[in-house]
Amino acid sequence: MSKSGWLRNYFGRAGKRLAAGTAAGGPGCEGVSSKAHNDLVLAALADARFHFRTVPSIAAETGIPETWVRCILESSEDVRKAPLCDESGNYLYTLRSRPRTAREILAETRASLAGSSK
Repeated sequence: MSKSGWLRNYFGRAGKRLAAGTAAGGPGCEGVSSKAHNDLVLAALADARFHFRTVPSIAAETGIPETWVRCILESSEDVRKAPLCDESGNYLYTLRSRPRTAREILAETRASLAGSSK
């Protein structure tokens, strides 16, 4: 069975066993407190093939609903949101442990300069 098939099968059953609670991240994050979910999302971000990941790509790989992936990403101290978006307008996420890219630094500098001219 493929990795994604295993994940879908696992979370089809495990989703019913999630602990109750609210993760940081806002509305819709109720019940998103499973360590297994957090570990899978962080493992998807750690994939060496990608420097940045979007919520839809992580959700597709792990089989976890996009709303839950977004909650996990927004509440994790190990994750940072890049100041860039992909061509579809999706926010990009990566691990804090990864060094900032030149594109990120340039985007942050542009945003800072644009904000300072007001």
